[in-house]
Amino acid sequence: MGKFEALTPEQVRQFEKEAVKRFNHEENDHPHVEPQVGSLELARFKAVFPFQLFPDELIVEEKRVIWIHRFGPRMCEVITLLPSDINRVEASTGPLFGHLHVSIPRHDIEILIDRLKRNDALFARDLIDGLATAARQNLAIEGETAQEKVDFLLRLSHVSV
Repeated sequence: MGKFEALTPEQVRQFEKEAVKRFNHEENDHPHVEPQVGSLELARFKAVFPFQLFPDELIVEEKRVIWIHRFGPRMCEVITLLPSDINRVEASTGPLFGHLHVSIPRHDIEILIDRLKRNDALFARDLIDGLATAARQNLAIEGETAQEKVDFLLRLSHVSV
């Protein structure tokens, strides 16, 4: 058995500082979403607040799609999808707002986000569709920055055959 060593006050302060930083969510935006190494965040969409008291949030990353479905204060459900699991992406829009529907064939999960801004709903549909197309065809997402990767995925989703 090894002996325990006493910590110096500086080490204790450092551990406390790191724990408080994690507790206050300064390292990542949401306590239940673990950051994934090598997966760059491409876009973030949130439902319009006055029409939904607890707005849903959709985070589109290079290697996954995260849906944060809020039920109430400090209550939420977090679902992470791989782009290869996405079957169909639909967006319906009106003059001001729209909604996004993402379906997965092998699971009973369906993402439905209501009351997105009209342009956000259409942009999210194109971005997720491009991500799913790239995963189905085993294409590497080209680009160095997030904006270059978004442009590549948008071009991929608008290819006419």
